[in-house]
Amino acid sequence: MKKFLDYPLLLLIVCSLVACQSNQPTNAGTTAKDSTVLITTGITLEPGLATADSISILFYKHPFTDDKEQYTRFYTSFQTTTDTVLALLKENMTLPFTEDSLRDCRSEGKMFVFSKGKVAQTIYFTTQSAQCTHLYFINTGRYYYFPFQAALQQRLAVLKALAK
Repeated sequence: MKKFLDYPLLLLIVCSLVACQSNQPTNAGTTAKDSTVLITTGITLEPGLATADSISILFYKHPFTDDKEQYTRFYTSFQTTTDTVLALLKENMTLPFTEDSLRDCRSEGKMFVFSKGKVAQTIYFTTQSAQCTHLYFINTGRYYYFPFQAALQQRLAVLKALAK
């Protein structure tokens, strides 16, 4: 009879030890399997941008005309695998984004960003006005807007003059 009473006591001790062990802080070098990573930048939202190796940029010829239906049909383009525009774009995509509905801003062009031969993302750009100076892309039906860094704006202006 004494052995039967010892088992609940033993079970209580084991459960207490396990409970104490699970409340111990984890080592700073380890992470929990179910931890959540907060996505706040274009690179974390679209990892293919970090490995981008080429880009094709379309500059619309007359983006701010009254022709809202057809202004994207006429453009010049510039393609590169070596220009600094890739590094500037990657840097710009490390900035925090704002998720928003489609804004009432007209794009001046778009960039097809490639990684390992596949389109990683299409990024639209505009400097139409103070409220409409940004980059954006679409991911899973949502619009993600980024501040448009001056260095990238300046490089795109140079490339627009070289586009054919």
